[in-house]
Amino acid sequence: MSVRVERVTAQDDLSDLAGWFAAQLRREPSYISHSEILWGRAADADNWSVDLEAVLRLEFLGAGPEVHYVAVLDGERVLALSVTRLDRVGDRAVLTLEDLIVDPAGRRCGHARRLLEEAERRAGAEGAAWIALESGIRNEGAHGFFAALGYAPVSKVMLKRAPGA
Repeated sequence: MSVRVERVTAQDDLSDLAGWFAAQLRREPSYISHSEILWGRAADADNWSVDLEAVLRLEFLGAGPEVHYVAVLDGERVLALSVTRLDRVGDRAVLTLEDLIVDPAGRRCGHARRLLEEAERRAGAEGAAWIALESGIRNEGAHGFFAALGYAPVSKVMLKRAPGA
């Protein structure tokens, strides 16, 4: 079977993909960024939520048409996943790369680059002026990957647990 890049839209497939994604994330606490904390994927900067798979299933199954789930597949086996969201404000469009993860066994095989190229194609086709992403502060491998492809940091996000929370 040949490796292919494919947008995933079927509800059953999205549910399965959410389970695969949860298993990948559990191996990678360095992936945690402020979004994972804010959206309930992570309990804090070091720990994933105990109900991560359920959180992701709700997220994946409830996404609107502006969100695209694109997977690198070998037959039915998932090798990598990207999640992009297109936001429009007036006549301005920005594509956000919400997630990009590769199964550890498939790293350094070009899967992440293929998914990033697909996201960049979508951005161009949708008339997006920018492609944005965030990455956990300790995810240095991802930082190097994105920097090598022309992405540059523009901010630093800081969080503090609210009193009484």
